[in-house]
Amino acid sequence: MSSDKGYSAVKVALLLGACFLIESTVLAMYLGAPQIALDLGIHKAGLGILGGVGSASYVLTCLWTGRLSDRRGRKALPVVGTAVIATGFMCMPLARNLAQLCLCRAVTGLGHGMFWPCIEAWLGDESPAGDVLRTVGRFNLSWATVDIFAPVLWGRLYDFRPALLFHAGAAVALVPFLMLLPLPAARREKVLQGDALLPPHPRWQTFLIAAWVANFFSYLCNGLITALFPELARTFGYYGQGAGTFLALAYITRLAAFIIAPRTAFWLYKARLQVGWQWAAIAGLLLIGLGNSGLVFGLACALIGVSMGMSYSASMFYSLAAPQARGSRSAAHEIFVGLGMAVGPIFGGWLAQVFDSLRAPYYFGAAAVLFGIAVQCVLFLVGRRSRP
Repeated sequence: MSSDKGYSAVKVALLLGACFLIESTVLAMYLGAPQIALDLGIHKAGLGILGGVGSASYVLTCLWTGRLSDRRGRKALPVVGTAVIATGFMCMPLARNLAQLCLCRAVTGLGHGMFWPCIEAWLGDESPAGDVLRTVGRFNLSWATVDIFAPVLWGRLYDFRPALLFHAGAAVALVPFLMLLPLPAARREKVLQGDALLPPHPRWQTFLIAAWVANFFSYLCNGLITALFPELARTFGYYGQGAGTFLALAYITRLAAFIIAPRTAFWLYKARLQVGWQWAAIAGLLLIGLGNSGLVFGLACALIGVSMGMSYSASMFYSLAAPQARGSRSAAHEIFVGLGMAVGPIFGGWLAQVFDSLRAPYYFGAAAVLFGIAVQCVLFLVGRRSRP
């Protein structure tokens, strides 16, 4: 028995290590793709399209990978996905126009869509009974930790030699391929019989849907600052490393939220708290729209990071809270993430083009988050009235 527990701990550690490395490739693409596009003379709407294509590819992939992992197992898709990610990175430095850049982003989006929903469900399968919140915390820390230093490091690498960033990203993506290949996936029968969770909350489904909505608008904000903010930052003299530093501030505060969330379960199933932290994102977006200094931009990114961290934690917890169909719910969780990352850059880039303003996308983002809060309030009111 002790040897089985020890092996399970090793397996979980390898899964979390793979998350750490693959997340670093996400950050490399978020930073590198807009920078190489700017170097090719692509601005505003073009940057929005580039960011949106990668997210759209990710969403379309998640539509089938989560459900397929419920039926066929967790292992095969993420293993193949790491190789697909590496392929997209190797091709990116060869691109010479927007269409070719979009094709490379679509390939990496495909690979990430094969990886994340299955890994999340796999970790849920391996979590001890009644310990989902702690598993969510460990998972979030595994990938969010790299976000603190990766943007700055990838930015320095790009400033030194742009192609080197993408070659290094491909190499990093192949390490999880070797880590996951020898691991056996958890058997479906074992998961359904051994995963004895706490009794479900009577309003669990309402909170699940509301958390997905919050996560969508939270990552709409993330899409704006990753795909479009580098161009605004350049107008104030912040290039690769400088833009990476602002992203790192958002990810530091998101990490802080990830550390606090699993240790303070009082926020679970609390509608006011779930809605309340999203006001930080509105404040951050308005600060970007109105600010004129690096200090203000840094504070704005930090506020957006808090909102992202709490919204993501809630969405991840409610998605894994029940053992059945974890893959499908993990995929839905990631679909809302990807949709937010797609809608933000596409509409934000279009608005920047129409109004000839690099700040217009952030006013749009603030209004969008406010609308999302209204939708969640309606969901909570309807859920309360329909409660038996």
